[in-house]
Amino acid sequence: MFRKILISLLGILLFASPVFAARPLSTDDAGTVDRGTFETEVGYYYVEYQYAGEIALLGVSLKHGLTEKFDFCVGVPYEIEPEEGLDGAEVGVKFALLKEKENFPAVSLTFFSGLGTSQYALNGILTKEMGRLTVHLNLGHVATGYVTVLGVTTYSGAIELALGERFALVGEIVSEADNSSDTDDPIEGLLGVSLGVLEALAFDFGVGFGFNDVSPDWIITAGLTCGF
Repeated sequence: MFRKILISLLGILLFASPVFAARPLSTDDAGTVDRGTFETEVGYYYVEYQYAGEIALLGVSLKHGLTEKFDFCVGVPYEIEPEEGLDGAEVGVKFALLKEKENFPAVSLTFFSGLGTSQYALNGILTKEMGRLTVHLNLGHVATGYVTVLGVTTYSGAIELALGERFALVGEIVSEADNSSDTDDPIEGLLGVSLGVLEALAFDFGVGFGFNDVSPDWIITAGLTCGF
């Protein structure tokens, strides 16, 4: 039962944010897909826990810009380990509430839910560009859909450093507060790169690590993002 809850929660955390966020980050950015355009992502996630073992997921998502301030997304996670099979489609929307100004960040809100379940994630996003450096801050809530698990409060921060027109270094710190438990909160970090292979095609790779015993020992993620 513990592993099922863990996998279910991990699926929401991995796909509710990265479906919108610029890979390989799980911290979301305030930007939306341009009106009338599509963006698809394929991502692989390997997570190793000291006590829960290995979890491997493959995610495919498609986003579409409905207006200049609103986009829609559908994601399909496929579980590879510990049990192979589809884990249910998920849908989400992002609203751009405020555009970035000289002294104020861009502000957006996302809502994401698993189809046929009561699971959902709500996330608030701040994004501020400062030259080649871009900073993202997130604060959200994830409901697992299990009566005995109240859900978690999620928070994270990330930076992107552009070293060229198509190359960037990224890093983030992610944590969550379990509202139904008095145990330590997991804290994990990730370092990665994003490389634009073509104008509308980018490859990414990231390595994550935990800072305490309840965090994943390792996280490895790689993926492709394509716009059209």
